[in-house]
Amino acid sequence: MDESCKPRTTKFRRSHRKSRNGCRNCKQRKIKACIQCDEAKPKCYNCDRFDIDCSYSQRQLPTPPSSLDFLVSNGPTVQRRRGRPRTRFPERNSIVDEEVSMSHHSLLHMPDTYRSYSAANIETYRLLHHYLTWTDDPTNQNNVMQVQVSQLGFTYPFLLDFIHGYSALHLARLQPVKQRHYQTVADRSNSIGLRALATALHAVDTKNCHAIFAGSVFVCLNVLARGPLSGEYLLFTETGPSIWFQLLKGVRSILEMVGSDRAFSGPFQSLSAGHQQVNQPVAVVRGLPRLDWIGHFQQLRDNINFSDDLDGLLDIEALDSLWVCYRATWGDIDGTYQGDAKNQTVFIWIYHLKDEFVRRLQDLKPMSLIIFAYFALLLKTLQQIWFISGWPQHIFYSIYTQLDSSHKHWLDWVLKAI
Repeated sequence: MDESCKPRTTKFRRSHRKSRNGCRNCKQRKIKACIQCDEAKPKCYNCDRFDIDCSYSQRQLPTPPSSLDFLVSNGPTVQRRRGRPRTRFPERNSIVDEEVSMSHHSLLHMPDTYRSYSAANIETYRLLHHYLTWTDDPTNQNNVMQVQVSQLGFTYPFLLDFIHGYSALHLARLQPVKQRHYQTVADRSNSIGLRALATALHAVDTKNCHAIFAGSVFVCLNVLARGPLSGEYLLFTETGPSIWFQLLKGVRSILEMVGSDRAFSGPFQSLSAGHQQVNQPVAVVRGLPRLDWIGHFQQLRDNINFSDDLDGLLDIEALDSLWVCYRATWGDIDGTYQGDAKNQTVFIWIYHLKDEFVRRLQDLKPMSLIIFAYFALLLKTLQQIWFISGWPQHIFYSIYTQLDSSHKHWLDWVLKAI
């Protein structure tokens, strides 16, 4: 038979089962079923056999969360269409590629143990570190606030929230460029701490009273540390009663509830001064300029006494209480002072104020405002403290602008000193 007449035999390729599984090398080399990738880790059989790097031996990066998809892909995801995928794509921004590559590289070389540490975690540790290593904190008397309160925070975590807020507000002062960031961090931490503290206030006892007292003090400090705000003047605001004064009353209520002796025991024992007597005014000890204040106080007192104000007695009581603090700070006419050391605590005046006097401030009663302006000058003696800075002037000038011309002359001597 003619060779050309022989039936042509068709050769069929041996069928094989393809797999989409396997390491990157096996997929690229189109390994057939008979020697398909066994997906052994850290190195599959085929890669080990040919002595090449296996993708299973490389650390797999976690898939970025959906909220970061836009940043990672440099744009919104494109919906797939039918047909073969494109092999040429528009060039991406080289800067973005570099940033993604650097981020990829840093994650690739980060130990698996640290993967769970988020940026928020690191921020929290940074704030605590700043608080614990910050040596010129004026509240850190005898290491009480730095050491004792921090230890209490491990039992009552809301204290740690307040510590983080306090530390963040200090960093906001130190780093003006990041001020908004740290203020946001502080607001978040303080808000969380406040909710927990409010819950704890329903069950104050001898065990948690120290933590609740410390938390209440931190709340007041953090309002001061936030800095002066327009329309807010500690004891009154342009929109309603002062929140800060209500917080201070909360501290007073806790002390009255558990007793000062109990509150200033245990971790706060070193803060209790008792009834110590001092023999010099603050001005002498700290080298402050002398201040001629007694005549101005006496004239204001006489004016209130002869006024027709039926509630003038409230102003007299507030002025007399402030008189005691002025004596302890600047001394009598001869510049001397002998008396109780607690009178040299500036905020003791606000601590003992009556609610009725504070309401007069809210109602913008001229004589009450003048007395509060006198306190602003006393507060100025603490202006070296970072969270007091700016408050004396803020309070004084707001009052000065509120008064009419017939009352402003009472503040002339304060205006020169402040």
